[in-house]
Amino acid sequence: MLKGVVLTMFIWCCLLAWVARLALSRGRSAIIWGLLAGTVGGLGLVAGLMVSERLIWDAEEINLLITVVGLFLPFVTLIVPMLLVAYVVVREPIRVASRGPWPVTFMKQGPGSISEVDGGFAIEYGGTRRELAADARVEADGECLRIVFPHAEGREEDLVAMPMGKPATPAGRKHQSLVLAKRLRARPELRG
Repeated sequence: MLKGVVLTMFIWCCLLAWVARLALSRGRSAIIWGLLAGTVGGLGLVAGLMVSERLIWDAEEINLLITVVGLFLPFVTLIVPMLLVAYVVVREPIRVASRGPWPVTFMKQGPGSISEVDGGFAIEYGGTRRELAADARVEADGECLRIVFPHAEGREEDLVAMPMGKPATPAGRKHQSLVLAKRLRARPELRG
């Protein structure tokens, strides 16, 4: 009996931690999704125990199949609802923060930020600050953001930045790049 309780708690804790980590990697609240997963898992376990007890003790004859189903039903009713919560978390779009300066790392210049100032955007790195000009091209490039500054002589300067906000996963950085590129392309001087 004690081994069953320990095994059940171990499975519940592992699934709870997994759902919370999954939610965090998608930019969601680990506490809320973890509580939801823990609650539905606990309710599923209680329901499984109640049905299992009725199956085993109310059976008119001892049957091996009913006994096996009764023993494993609480584990199934614990695991399946928690897996369904994990499925819902995965189906939700990745959420990235869009307020304040965006922390980024420029590939050649090091850490910096991109922030909104006076209706435009400023790029800061290594003590240097420059405004994002109207003729600059911005595009998402996988996990990175590529900013191309054209010069009068016909040459172009590339800045490649990797967003460092949360979630700090490859999928999270890719989504941050898409969101940041969309915001930078929608700056007022390009809309007019």
